[in-house]
Amino acid sequence: MQRDVPAASVQLVQLTWPDQAAAVRAGTVDASLVRPPIVDTDGLCLDVVRDEPRVVALPAGHRLTTRAEVELADLDGEPHVHDDETDERWVRWWACDPRPSGVPVRYGPTVHTMDELLEVVASGAAIAITGSSVADSYRHPEVVFLPLTDVEPCPISLCTRAGDPSALIASLRRAVQVVRGETREQAQV
Repeated sequence: MQRDVPAASVQLVQLTWPDQAAAVRAGTVDASLVRPPIVDTDGLCLDVVRDEPRVVALPAGHRLTTRAEVELADLDGEPHVHDDETDERWVRWWACDPRPSGVPVRYGPTVHTMDELLEVVASGAAIAITGSSVADSYRHPEVVFLPLTDVEPCPISLCTRAGDPSALIASLRRAVQVVRGETREQAQV
């Protein structure tokens, strides 16, 4: 990107879950990485960077932590974290609600950040389904992440304003194409 746009300045900004797409639309940021579902895509362009498996975050002493992986039905009856500031469709997608088993999802404590999510899970008050990159990026000694084997992966997308003519955005979109190409090649090996 520095080759394409030498004057570019990249600043990382942490945004709350509901603000990730809205901040792009409002022009607060030029681009963000988002996870589904994006309820209102009006005026936005979403370029999938990669698909990542989903995992469940469990308290370290949970009955399922002795397993290598779990299925969604194993989580039936467990309270799932909630977010009262995010669109309900987003919350339900991440909780896999409704469940294929027909068992209603029970919601537990409300969280707004990843740190809050980890603390709630560590306390045993709820579990959380999230993307596998969270397990690589966040650590908590009282939280165990296990792969979920029977849920669709989570696409991570570059979110930009539709029709944005800037060289920076064009460079970011090209970078996504390169990453997608490398991901496809790795999958074929």
